[in-house]
Amino acid sequence: MKLYQDDLDRLLVASRGAAVDLSRAEHVDLPVAAILLVHLHSGGAWIPPQTLVVRSWLRRVGFTAALEGGPPPERDSDSLLAFTRIETDADVAALLERLHGRAPEFLARHLHFTAKDAARFTITLAELCHNIPEHACGPGWVAIHRYKFRGRNILKIAVADAGRGVRASYGERFGSDLEAIKAAFEDHRSRHDDPGRGHGLREVVKAVKGFEGKITVRSGEAKKAHVSDGMLGWRSVSGLVSVPGTQVLISVPERGVKREEE
Repeated sequence: MKLYQDDLDRLLVASRGAAVDLSRAEHVDLPVAAILLVHLHSGGAWIPPQTLVVRSWLRRVGFTAALEGGPPPERDSDSLLAFTRIETDADVAALLERLHGRAPEFLARHLHFTAKDAARFTITLAELCHNIPEHACGPGWVAIHRYKFRGRNILKIAVADAGRGVRASYGERFGSDLEAIKAAFEDHRSRHDDPGRGHGLREVVKAVKGFEGKITVRSGEAKKAHVSDGMLGWRSVSGLVSVPGTQVLISVPERGVKREEE
């Protein structure tokens, strides 16, 4: 059983509040690990994967350490960043400092990014990370991992928090989680009554589109996504099992590699 974002949501719904059973998982995607980390941190239960390769990957990508409250593991060759906890602006600054030296070379080698692409990537990540101490009112984690899929490299980025969620950050001005997500990531409305704010998230979405990637925003019981041509996934859904906080999940494909039909 291979687990991607939508698969985990189906399992959470099917579990009906009981422990979500991942014992047969043969592959766990980084976005799945991010959502699961928030779910378990907030009191959810699971039956862990039994496959040794999956358990090893969860350790290498920092999921196990993050769940136990420990520091990230030593650097793995496929991870630009293992799961790293963020609560304050100082945490964000330290994280960006760690990436400053490694990110341009990693992105150039695996995704064929130019120096300009890498700079835009870092700015996008910084915007998402700063949203955790500014808006979430709860702990968050960031992770970046490279996969090989159908002959090309795919970079997965997860910025996930266990805070109050998008709808609550607007002071419950919207009637549903889906409406609140749309306001934040499509209409670019700030939680403040200030027309000059709310543009940071617009630039995040614009950057991901420019990278021909996919961005999914999950908050509460809903999620909404921009999915580029050739990539798969639900584009808008509600009625999910509510998970605290907000999870922003991004996939960026390697440049200059012809995509296979999916």
